[in-house]
Amino acid sequence: MDLENLARNSKGFGRNLVVSGMIVSAGVFYSGCGKEKIVVIERDVPQAQTETSSGEAAGSNNESKSPTREVKTREISLSAIEDAYVDEYMADSNYGNKNVLLVTNEGMQNNEGIRRRSYLKFSLDDIPNNAEYINKAEIVIFTQNEAQRNGAPTINLRQIKGGWDESFLTWNNQPPIETFSYLTMNKIVHNDIYPKNFDITGVVRRWFEGSEPNYGVAFESLTKKGQAAFISKESGFSSVRPELRVTYEYTDIRK
Repeated sequence: MDLENLARNSKGFGRNLVVSGMIVSAGVFYSGCGKEKIVVIERDVPQAQTETSSGEAAGSNNESKSPTREVKTREISLSAIEDAYVDEYMADSNYGNKNVLLVTNEGMQNNEGIRRRSYLKFSLDDIPNNAEYINKAEIVIFTQNEAQRNGAPTINLRQIKGGWDESFLTWNNQPPIETFSYLTMNKIVHNDIYPKNFDITGVVRRWFEGSEPNYGVAFESLTKKGQAAFISKESGFSSVRPELRVTYEYTDIRK
């Protein structure tokens, strides 16, 4: 191959050339088996035609820009995966298939339970992988007015401290719950059928970060009067089933 003629006749001649797949640079020809010196005859070429070894126009100002980063928030609604209530009077009975979740702290009345608690659990698996931080998390749950009786109970939520299964949960085998603090509370008014919101941001944040296991939350009555009835996930109407609304942060990267 006449390297000198190739170098002399190549279009777009400059300090770096691509000639039939071979690079000519500073008067040196680099081939796959070593390098040879050749005579380089320079001539003026318009800047737009000057080629680099990558074949890009050197004067086109194609410098890569750094990607932009913007922190955004998004809300996701998660459906309950397990729920059930337990009854102290019927201590070995399971109510995991009921369409209602009962909560009361009343005394014995007409052979009905002295205390009832409700258990509720959500999985965080559907939170996207790009989520970086939990801004807010709250349970939205609807009440059933037919079971609001004998006053307006104040309901608080406590963190569950052990595993449970809605198909086998009873008063006698219920897992322990946090007894020294509550997550949130809400007063249930008689005949109130509107959704009730319970803020549990702190505990969901710990579940998300993995610092605590997610066993769900328990609904418990603080008052000695009244009963609250919430609609469970077994309801035939999906629009009133319990849900956990989570607002999370993520970084949007654009190139």
